[in-house]
Amino acid sequence: MLSYAEAIKVRRSIRNYDKRPLEDNLLVKIHNLLENPQRGPFGNKPRFVFIEKPAAREQEKVKLGTYGFITHAAYFIGGCIEKYEFSEVDYGYSLERIIIELTRLDLGTCWVGGTFKRNDYKVLLKTKETETIPCITPVGYKAAKKSLRERLGLTLTDGSKRNPFEKHFFENNLETPLRFNSEDKYHQALELVRRAP
Repeated sequence: MLSYAEAIKVRRSIRNYDKRPLEDNLLVKIHNLLENPQRGPFGNKPRFVFIEKPAAREQEKVKLGTYGFITHAAYFIGGCIEKYEFSEVDYGYSLERIIIELTRLDLGTCWVGGTFKRNDYKVLLKTKETETIPCITPVGYKAAKKSLRERLGLTLTDGSKRNPFEKHFFENNLETPLRFNSEDKYHQALELVRRAP
């Protein structure tokens, strides 16, 4: 299994999925991962649910559309969080932890924020008026080939392109860029922050 650092470095957004169902042992691991979400750095605690698309369609009569941006995904992780100060930051922090764990299991994911039908997810999550659904992720095996839409999406919104280390981190003041030192453990940690979604 990949280390956390390796998972952060190799993880990419996957928009085209293999149609194979997930193996039972992976389903158990995913459910265990979602059962006890941790509080984010600002103290807000999201809740997450694992959604199997065909089952959701049959039970709740929802379509779980992503407006064509995700293809062949049969599984999704949706979540919600109470609307408090910095709650969406805590949600993002918590979902990123889940995404890195899924990457370690060799599963594909993709942050989906503005291109999914929130009303369908509100039904499945049974959200309250005080809760919001900031984003979701599909989860599954990566397809062998990228679709044309996926290749176009990667060209337009390539999340792997990052600003250099020196544009993110500074020393003493905002005019003095911090120069990356590969031997420094703090620099190594900051580099992972730079590379993570």
